[in-house]
Amino acid sequence: MRSLLALAAALPLAAQIPPDVDFHLRLANDKTRFQLGETIPLHLSFSSATPEKYELVMWMHDPEDFQVEPAEGASDPLPDPFAGGRGTGPGGTAVLREKPEIIGRDLNEWVRFDSPGQYRITGVSRRVQPRRRPEEPPTRALELRSNTVEVTILPADPVWQAAELVRAIEVLETVLPGPDWKTFEVRRSAARKMRFLNTPGAVRQCVRRFRGVEPLDSEFRFCLLGASPRQLAVETMEQGLRDSSQPVSTGFIDTLAKLRAWLELGAPGPYPKAEPAQTRWRDESKKTVRARDEAAGGRYRPARRGD
Repeated sequence: MRSLLALAAALPLAAQIPPDVDFHLRLANDKTRFQLGETIPLHLSFSSATPEKYELVMWMHDPEDFQVEPAEGASDPLPDPFAGGRGTGPGGTAVLREKPEIIGRDLNEWVRFDSPGQYRITGVSRRVQPRRRPEEPPTRALELRSNTVEVTILPADPVWQAAELVRAIEVLETVLPGPDWKTFEVRRSAARKMRFLNTPGAVRQCVRRFRGVEPLDSEFRFCLLGASPRQLAVETMEQGLRDSSQPVSTGFIDTLAKLRAWLELGAPGPYPKAEPAQTRWRDESKKTVRARDEAAGGRYRPARRGD
């Protein structure tokens, strides 16, 4: 869905894919039918028939991309290619062997289905690279292409969507934040469910819970940046500025200013693959950044009530 150019410029890709490396894509629990807005978990499997020849980079900025056919009916939920927040994970590397290394991801981070239908999904990953000794120069990342999986997206079901939102709210309000990872994951799963629903009710809840101190703030921020009802997101956040019960942090202001700029000038969209489109993209992005900064520093900044 997104351009691969930004990463390709930072990390050269091997010209050919070795036959002894495998990247396999699977739908979690082999589920293939999903409601519109339902979380779609994936298992990304990496292995090598030549043990210890390659390594898997566990933490990378946006190391995967997913191609959807047909493209109509699907969109990128994050229109800013440099917004971040996709595909990161624990640090370090893992040596590839015949036994696969499995990484879990939610397709919704990359793809939002806007219309029901049948879709084919193929993954592209840049996590694998040949191993090297410390004194050797950096190795090239391999651009691996996965098998194709098929999903069926059902027509929007308002009853199901409302029930899912209620369940997510209940978790966030009854499972209190705690120091253990399990509690965090339960709350994070509920926040992501809210983020991916992309309904007016979910957007309002993300505004309400974007508080500047919540460990899940990034999920609520991405919920708002990716919201289809962008006008509603802006209006609800602007109402929050006038509501004494709504904490207004730096992140809240910056997100609101960016959304306002996108409404007025349009979101930047994927980075083009070649000139002269790249120059036009950079010029338009500069206008958007100026509009965002003007909104953050003038229209909204005086209304701030702390960080």
